[in-house]
Amino acid sequence: MTAAMSTMAAVKRTHQQTKPARQKAVKLVLAPTLVRDAHDLVSIYDRVDWDQVIQTQCDTVHLDFESAKAVQAANRIWLELAASLPGQRNAIIIKIKRSFQRISLPPARIALDKRASGGKSAHNAAGLLNELVQTQDPCRFAELCVKAVQLHSKTSAENREIQKRQAKRGAGNRLLPPPDVVTEFWLGPATDQWMSVPLRMALAEPIVGLCRRITGVNTGATALLLDPGEEQALELLQRFFVECGPEAYRVPTDDPFGGELKGILDDFVPKLRKLIDDCRSQGEAVALAQSADSPLSVAAEPTKTAGAKSTQKRAPGPVKIEITDKMFVLVNGKRKAETGPANALGALAALTENGKSAATINTDQFVMLSHRVKKGVAKIWNKNKDWLIKCGLKVEMVNEGVWHISGFQIQFAPEVNQQTFKEHLQKQSPRVRSKKISTN
Repeated sequence: MTAAMSTMAAVKRTHQQTKPARQKAVKLVLAPTLVRDAHDLVSIYDRVDWDQVIQTQCDTVHLDFESAKAVQAANRIWLELAASLPGQRNAIIIKIKRSFQRISLPPARIALDKRASGGKSAHNAAGLLNELVQTQDPCRFAELCVKAVQLHSKTSAENREIQKRQAKRGAGNRLLPPPDVVTEFWLGPATDQWMSVPLRMALAEPIVGLCRRITGVNTGATALLLDPGEEQALELLQRFFVECGPEAYRVPTDDPFGGELKGILDDFVPKLRKLIDDCRSQGEAVALAQSADSPLSVAAEPTKTAGAKSTQKRAPGPVKIEITDKMFVLVNGKRKAETGPANALGALAALTENGKSAATINTDQFVMLSHRVKKGVAKIWNKNKDWLIKCGLKVEMVNEGVWHISGFQIQFAPEVNQQTFKEHLQKQSPRVRSKKISTN
């Protein structure tokens, strides 16, 4: 790994080694090779028919490894990555909570047994779950997931012993069902030779998001500053390929669509590895011009003119979205020609709470406003998402069909308010709207 990318490799492995506030960031030099590989990765990803994924339930990928040690290392890495993905993080926490709920005993039954330690285990489980929800450290999150497995096993064994003793005394006659078989991965089943990941994780959505940013920058741009989530995803996936050496990606289904997904993965994974290598070679560590609280403020590059002094450059702020009195959508004061981005930005304006600079949206509701259709929502939403990202907004998945959008400011003309604009959108037919809500 190059010295310039040392920041990317500095993710700490333990809770005690939490790294200090960031004073440096990684800037990607947009070499033609990097841009081309980003285009290729996005193109392959966009071949996925997400409606078909949902219908066929082909939403899981099995990763094969040479040894159990590699599986365990991969588990930790994917748990760290999941910690920074709202949808996956929430799914893990919910699964752990439900798993403990299924093995829990009522306090009254525990109180019947003087030797019971189930109450203490329940208290420990509550504390662990609380910390799991609160922690923002991906390494600590992964560590807590592993501890949850150990505590789950211990609590389950203790509670079943209580039940057996009480059954002998006639104090209870119904045992809890056998405990769940859990792994410290939590995202899916795993053995000594393979593990499961959700399809969206296998397709490295944070990296695809970075690729969309790379392909959407203004012509002539020479560099792009990574945000912390992108930097972390690159580092974790690099560790995954180097340290764990996955041997194969499999789609565990007999459905014909599974074969199509397998072909996409076969094309995607080599491109992903190449893109990560590109980022390593094109990354440069740059000092932040201000504090770690201003991650987009970077020290400007010295000019090529001999003796010229370097100047301070600040990255653009939030994207300004304006709705005019004629229901036109303006982006940073200008109307763009593409109707697609205008439709997407208009729907966002209609769904964002007044005064907020971020919104959590449901894709069905969003597409009804942007296109006025109920079919093919996933495919149309992917187009909307691309348009929003190319306009400079940040789009992150929360759950299936739920996304968080940030990095914008919305302003309505005095003659227009959010409700009237939303009603205007709802009245438009798909074809008429594409003409009326136009930008240039």
